Order: sequence, then C-alpha cells, then structure tokens
Amino acid sequence: MIELLYGGGLRVSELVGLRTEDYSESESLLRVLGKREKVRLVPLPSGTHEHFRRYIEDGRNHLRQPRSGSHVFLNNRGTALSRSGVFRILRRYAALAGIDKDIGPHTLRHTYAVHLVKNGADLRSVQELLGHASIITTEVYTNLDMETVLEKYAEAHPRARKRTR
Repeated sequence: MIELLYGGGLRVSELVGLRTEDYSESESLLRVLGKREKVRLVPLPSGTHEHFRRYIEDGRNHLRQPRSGSHVFLNNRGTALSRSGVFRILRRYAALAGIDKDIGPHTLRHTYAVHLVKNGADLRSVQELLGHASIITTEVYTNLDMETVLEKYAEAHPRARKRTR
C-alpha cells in the first residue's frame, strides 16, 4: 500500500477505490479512477509492481473474505480499506521507521512528483501521471526547492560557473 502510494503517485481515494480488475499484471499498469471520474493509466516501476503483485497473490488472499468483493486493499475484517485506515497504517509505519513528522498519503504523492521532476521528467508528463486537469496545478505541486534551482542554474548558465584562479 505504501509502496503504491509513492511508486504510482496515487491519491488516497484512488488507492482505496482500486479493484482487482484495474490491474494489468502483464503490462504493469493500473487503471485509476481519479477526480471527476477521470480514468488514467498509471505505469508501475518494477519494484512497485513486484510488491503489488505479491500483495495481490499473497497478502490480499490472506485477508479476503466472502464479502470482500474486488477491492484491492482490505482491512483485517476482509472489507475495503478506508481512507482513515490508510492514514493509520501510514502513521504507524512512519513511527516504526523513526519518522517523527506528521506524514500522510499526499506526502508520498508529492514526493513522487518532485522526484520525477528532479530526475528530468517534463511537467506535461507529470501532469498526466498525476491526473491533474491543469498544468498550473502541477507547476505548484512539483515546485522544486530553491537549493535545487540554484544548483541547476550553476550547472547550466555559463556565467554562473565558478572561475578557477
């Protein structure tokens, strides 16, 4: 669940709404129902895909009950995991990892977007992957910190380069 929030950049509502039929194992893709009922395809990185595939085959089957339906993420009673359940699980694992900041699913989505931009993805691609209707939302959402901007400036601008004496 946590791997998918980061590896796919999903919103928490998209995560809890996932159904088994939304997953294409052979193509390593998820069909995600986003805001305003907009459907998008989300490619899964290999590590995320492997964790997700193992959860579907092992973890989900362990939790599944006759009343589970096709929801991907289930709680310990075998019913669909709720938004609040996702928050609780994420906070518990953050605490176990020694993270004392208050993080939520959106933190992982934001990190996903920032990492894409920092590693060279263009904003239009990030917009599509996140399911944003407007590029303006993506620009604000993936706003890089000033240190990174200054580093890129120093690397790219000929007059910004340090001179040797």
